[in-house]
Amino acid sequence: AAVDGVSAPDKAYLAIRTPKKMEFYHSSEGSIDSKADFRFRLKETDKIIMEEWASGDEMDYWIDTLLKAGAVKIKGE
Repeated sequence: AAVDGVSAPDKAYLAIRTPKKMEFYHSSEGSIDSKADFRFRLKETDKIIMEEWASGDEMDYWIDTLLKAGAVKIKGE
């Protein structure tokens, strides 16, 4: 079950937080893809204190920063 969610300003992506994962889904024409584009595993003690949408190289920078801080991409999902 989702705990929280937010859409990108252009409504092309939807971020959904579940108790154990942060998931990012592509959306178009009012529907959401059935499979997440990418996910990050969360610990029960993890807290999300800010959201920021980015594109292009900025997105790669944020993903690299999260991975360096200990986030784990879930392989095969």
